[in-house]
Amino acid sequence: VQHHYIQFESLFRGKKLRRVRLLVWHATCWCLWLYRNSVIFKDNFFPDVQNVVYHIQRISWTWMKYKGHGSSSLSFANWCTSPLLC
Repeated sequence: VQHHYIQFESLFRGKKLRRVRLLVWHATCWCLWLYRNSVIFKDNFFPDVQNVVYHIQRISWTWMKYKGHGSSSLSFANWCTSPLLC
């Protein structure tokens, strides 16, 4: 996990972009962990990739809105199309 995290460290400069990148990275890890547990412990089937991506977008948008890092008018549609501009 550490290597994966460090790999993307130099992609974005600036405090805001770094915050967004970290938030999306954490949301991705969290969602993958939840889906993994669902498959292993609840005997669920592997989820559709589109559902996983949507869940990551929804979680990261929610975190961004309620942690105060984004604009109060941040729409989910804008977040999905270009999260780094929000």
